[in-house]
Amino acid sequence: MPSSRPLAVGAFVLVMALSTACSATRAPHPAGSGTPTPSGGATVPAAVRPPTANAAFDYQLGGAYPPPAGVRAVSRDRTAEPAPGLYNICYVNAFQAQPDATGLWKDRHPELLLRDGDGKPVIDKDWDEPLLDISTGAKRRALMDIVGPWIDGCAQAGFDAVEPDNLDSYERSGGRLTAGHATAFAQLLARRAHQQHLAVAQKNTTDLLP
Repeated sequence: MPSSRPLAVGAFVLVMALSTACSATRAPHPAGSGTPTPSGGATVPAAVRPPTANAAFDYQLGGAYPPPAGVRAVSRDRTAEPAPGLYNICYVNAFQAQPDATGLWKDRHPELLLRDGDGKPVIDKDWDEPLLDISTGAKRRALMDIVGPWIDGCAQAGFDAVEPDNLDSYERSGGRLTAGHATAFAQLLARRAHQQHLAVAQKNTTDLLP
């Protein structure tokens, strides 16, 4: 999990190219919104509001606090409240399990943890986070039954976008996961987010974008 720090929102890439391909029909956005086009050239779905380009951005994943002066966009954990008056990105650890939730995953969803040859969970050693198993369509759908409601909760709480973190988990999987697996799961996540009128932010492996 990255530390809290201000930066330009351009450090993120909105996953428009990834999600435009899988966008379903959505209800109209509230009056006053158009269909903005990000700098990458992909069209943003009409119901989704991207942040202002190059806005000052603050990562607050260690805990929410009053944003510094000049900050216009903030990323907070999905369990936190959005910052009033700012563009709010909801952090969701979608491809790995939080360290404090490892026991829950082992107890309730052991089949959704990626395993090594000895049957032990594959761990991202930098963050002590078990990788989720996105290797099959069935497992990706089962994970959406868990992660999907988290995304819905971001929308219900009033966030503007969601950041499904660790898209690059396949790079730490010892060859058990592929970029194709990651892209397939990211498409499901983006579709769910867009159904909730949320933009999708991504900082990992942006070279996967078409």
